[in-house]
Amino acid sequence: MRRRTFLKLSTAGAAVMTAAPALRAQKKQPFHVGMAATLWLQAEAATETYWKACKAIGELGFRATEADNTLADLDAAYGNSVAEFKKESARHKVSLAGIYHSVELHDASQLTSYAQRMRAISKFLNSIGAGYIALGWGQRLRDGRRVYFQPGQGSGRTEEEARQAVLGLNELGKIALLEHGIKVAWHPGRNQSRDLIRRVLDGTNSDHVFFCADVGHLTGAGYDALEAVKTYRARMVASHLKDFDPKIPFRRTDYAQKITGDFVELGQGEVNLKGLIEYYRESNFPGWVQVELDRSPKDPMEASREMKKYLLEELRLEI
Repeated sequence: MRRRTFLKLSTAGAAVMTAAPALRAQKKQPFHVGMAATLWLQAEAATETYWKACKAIGELGFRATEADNTLADLDAAYGNSVAEFKKESARHKVSLAGIYHSVELHDASQLTSYAQRMRAISKFLNSIGAGYIALGWGQRLRDGRRVYFQPGQGSGRTEEEARQAVLGLNELGKIALLEHGIKVAWHPGRNQSRDLIRRVLDGTNSDHVFFCADVGHLTGAGYDALEAVKTYRARMVASHLKDFDPKIPFRRTDYAQKITGDFVELGQGEVNLKGLIEYYRESNFPGWVQVELDRSPKDPMEASREMKKYLLEELRLEI
């Protein structure tokens, strides 16, 4: 073999070896990506705010969203006018993939009323083609359009409260799935502990109760998000892609003296976002990844554009 031919072959082989990691990194994206409407709804809790969020999300190029239904009340507003909801969604070219909803799961006295609401929500979601409810433990506090917070709520749950939460999740999950084909995915919160989160997930019926991995909340709760999703990957139907910084003050000045740590734009906190996305690819996660931020000192569109840039350039995702 001539020296020139050998050098060409060697160079080509080296190029293939160099490109291999890049090819592996570009494995087909098995999951769907949307942007949650939370940033808008936390600032102004109202049904019409949801549509403002859809307009912005559509302009950013996302084609699906998730709404905090405890702030948007979509089932109450459109349960009897599904065609109108579909028409407005089509106008913005943004579909509703699922919702977040929260209730006091440990309150047995409220289970009957929660079950009635679950039926209404599930029926509405089924009628518009959505698939899941990310169900939180804790009552969302509102005064009209204003959202309130309770520092530390949930961190001191008793064994009996945890037991009742498991029973409540099992009942609500069974209703949603068997009656309307909607998956209830438990959404742990930052005010819970790793042990409590595991106790509830391990105690619930995996046939009826699924998992929404909000990686920012998990991190805030002291539970390594990558460990959590690896442990409960088989039950995961959705993930909130969110970052968390434990060192900054809460991003609302009226609570900054009471709460430490808050959610931040993607890439600005300590969540292992790249490791999580790599695992979602490698494990062929087929569900929803919803980009989410609860609040920001920036304009919602500015913050969302920054996160989209990180999503495309750093995480190499398709939307």
